[in-house]
Amino acid sequence: VREAAAARKAAAAERERVEAQEVIDNAAVDDAAAAFASAQARFAQLRKRRSDGMAGELASALVDGEACPVCGAHEHPAPAEHVDPVSADDVAEAETARDAAAQRERTASEKLAATRAALAAATARADGRTVEQATADLTAAEEEYDASVASASAVAELEQELAALTARAGALESGRADDTAALSTAREELAVLVQRHADAEAQILSARGDH
Repeated sequence: VREAAAARKAAAAERERVEAQEVIDNAAVDDAAAAFASAQARFAQLRKRRSDGMAGELASALVDGEACPVCGAHEHPAPAEHVDPVSADDVAEAETARDAAAQRERTASEKLAATRAALAAATARADGRTVEQATADLTAAEEEYDASVASASAVAELEQELAALTARAGALESGRADDTAALSTAREELAVLVQRHADAEAQILSARGDH
């Protein structure tokens, strides 16, 4: 009983610790998700700007008298303007940042899942008790155990007295013709001790039965 109560108390304390960790891990997932969304949006924006600016990028490389790499013309009367330049390296860097943010989000989510699993296990081991409740249970179990030990010690002492009185009664029985009064007294004391012994045994059985 004491061991089970102690285990529940330890589990209840573990649950409180893991609950605090769950709050931290949940916040980390939220932060990682926000960072991933931001990185994904920037990557998409740069990729679109890169696509939209391709005509201007090509136009900036045109040389009068040389063929256009797209249409083959040698004259370029109205080339597109390259007003919002985004390089391929810019897009690649944004994609790398997006992928790293996605990995951080996955890692944070996995850690949160592990913490929640640990929380469920600790809650089950604590049998739904808070630390205060589990502590009270353990205190009660220890007090009951101490009472049982004390009762067992008292029974051992009574058994020794009973054995001594039984021996004394036997000796008196052999000489009862000469000591009838003493024998009667010894029997009365023996009866009292037998009753006390029975009461103590009943108390121990009751204490053990409750726990």
